[in-house]
Amino acid sequence: MKKVAFLFLLPWLLGFSCNQVHTVGMQWQPSPTLGVEYKVYRSQVNGGPYSAIATGLTSMQYTDTVSSGTYYYVTTAYYPNCVGAHCESNYSDQIVAVVP
Repeated sequence: MKKVAFLFLLPWLLGFSCNQVHTVGMQWQPSPTLGVEYKVYRSQVNGGPYSAIATGLTSMQYTDTVSSGTYYYVTTAYYPNCVGAHCESNYSDQIVAVVP
């Protein structure tokens, strides 16, 4: 009886897919300006547009959790309590991560 139930469920199981989760670790040099925090941005398009995925970072490292694909990252330094036009730096150089 169990064999019949297993064979009956088999076509459904063959259609099941599972996304594998991977991590992408990154590090960067500190800003020479004191009192800044960091943001990490990600895109799946070379050159952006980017979306902020982490803010308020005080260390110069971050680990992202992603599925398979190609991801582009940039970081910025910013003053956390600043209001105005010059509170955040320009984007860093872009890095790319290709996740199998």
